[in-house]
Amino acid sequence: MAVTLKNILKQRYLKEDLECYAQKLYLRGTWDLRKDELAEKIANQLLLTNVMMQRLGVLTNQQITLFERAIDTAFRPSKTELRIAQQLDELDYAIITKEGLLVVADDVKVVYKRISTRAFHEKRKKIAWLRKCLYFCENFHAIAPVDIIHKAYRRKPQYKISKKEFLILFNQIPDDLKHSVVFSDEIFYIPFTQKGMWQKLQKLQADVVEYYIPPHRMVEYFWKHGNLANEQVYQRINIFFQTNGDVSDDKAESITCEIWKYMHFDGELGKIMEQTEIKNIQLENKLAAQQLKHLLREAKRHTRTLSRKGFTELELEGAKQL
Repeated sequence: MAVTLKNILKQRYLKEDLECYAQKLYLRGTWDLRKDELAEKIANQLLLTNVMMQRLGVLTNQQITLFERAIDTAFRPSKTELRIAQQLDELDYAIITKEGLLVVADDVKVVYKRISTRAFHEKRKKIAWLRKCLYFCENFHAIAPVDIIHKAYRRKPQYKISKKEFLILFNQIPDDLKHSVVFSDEIFYIPFTQKGMWQKLQKLQADVVEYYIPPHRMVEYFWKHGNLANEQVYQRINIFFQTNGDVSDDKAESITCEIWKYMHFDGELGKIMEQTEIKNIQLENKLAAQQLKHLLREAKRHTRTLSRKGFTELELEGAKQL
């Protein structure tokens, strides 16, 4: 029996959810439709060549590789592939079934084979890299001049595009798949467009003039992991927990990443013991406790934060001395 996108939408969503879905796609005349009719209208829209090109045109190489594997045959993503599969699942062109299989509807496969050209994939790579740069900006700047993100974009070899092309690519990302907007030559992370948030951010970042522009490998790492716990001081913290905390390697890594996020949001050192998983770690002796406190103080000085526009405390101190 053929698997259709319409049937997938019917099974996955309540009627109210489909109504919201239709609004996100800017579909009109849907207010009086039955659930079956709504699902069909949305599916027909998603299956339009230009719509699928736009929505799948944001996928990274890893995401598109997994998607194409599912087109060939449904499969169960590995533990390392699961996060990428979940990202695909959010688009509905590929879904994770109750059995844990990544599946692509038959009518989606037909349209994808038509759009999967060399030109499509060249453009997709450019947009995917842009989304990674935006993700970094949203977490370390929140609001920044377009020129700053454009400079970060151009730091990756073979992506030396003009500002005009940069903005064209930005506008080609579907509105419901991007979390930033351009206004007055600045890129705003949408949560900071709400009343009062912009003023709070200005106050938070008041002492920092410049914006940190990351190397492309840092952007790639942050996109993949959602943290920068690969920095040297955090690797030492990871090793510390493995040798002093009587925890597994996976648990040590998890705690290290949690500490990074705590520091990234300017968490107070005095409260880190009670507000993170550290509180559940039994250290061997007072010397180990002192070593951990030293590592945490060092980590705080080396962590990139939103309040410093992506810089570390140490970098800003160095800049003041110049």
